[in-house]
Amino acid sequence: MPYREKQFIGGEYLECKVYPITFMERRCKKSNKKRKRKESLPKQKNLNEKNSKDTLRRTIECNFTCRDWFATLGWTDEKRPKTEERMSKDLKNFFERLRRFLKRNNREELKYIYVIEYDENINLHIHMIINNVVSIEELQKIWGNGNVDAKHLREDDLGYEGLAEYLTKDPKGKKRWVPSRNLDRADIATDDFKFNNKKIRELVQCQGDREFIRKLYPGYTLKYFEVNFNEINSKYYINLRLKKEKGNTEVRKRKIKNKRKN
Repeated sequence: MPYREKQFIGGEYLECKVYPITFMERRCKKSNKKRKRKESLPKQKNLNEKNSKDTLRRTIECNFTCRDWFATLGWTDEKRPKTEERMSKDLKNFFERLRRFLKRNNREELKYIYVIEYDENINLHIHMIINNVVSIEELQKIWGNGNVDAKHLREDDLGYEGLAEYLTKDPKGKKRWVPSRNLDRADIATDDFKFNNKKIRELVQCQGDREFIRKLYPGYTLKYFEVNFNEINSKYYINLRLKKEKGNTEVRKRKIKNKRKN
């Protein structure tokens, strides 16, 4: 059984998933779409949440850096909207004012991702990732509905994993991330011939050895290494996360797991 390597390439990051496929899937790579298996509702919900978090993380990595802002926008009691329609109008007006300000001052194009969080009592705030085209003081003035708390984005050991998890966590109320239309998406590339069974065994046995991985992916430092073994098909599922080298050599590893995939 052959293995496929699927790469997600964006910004300074490279994510690789290595997993088994059938010979038919390899032969019919371009024309044959894999049939989706219907999952149970709890499983599908968990899968959707994971996919949403991963997509958000990759989107952040493609478009934003530590120079950009993570801001929380709030409303004063007097200006707090009573309906979702009013809230949406406040947000629309804010973006219109912000774009006019940027155009008038010859600033760069606005890029953002936002999440509106509120509960049944319409206790509102907006989390927003925004590129560094305005200062905190300017953002406060343009928002005009209440307090603005902003700080520069900060990476953790796995890039923006923690931030993506925070923004997609299941809160009391409603929460869904919304990107601006001009954001880049991670490039995706697949290779069905890079890893044969011998190379898979070598990759598994290296257990995240930094020098071994550097030879496979020159110019990148390994940040995350995970191997799962499927007892049903006796095959390995390998996940790697890497970052372009800048002198940082920390590596997070996970031991091989025996994982039964249903």
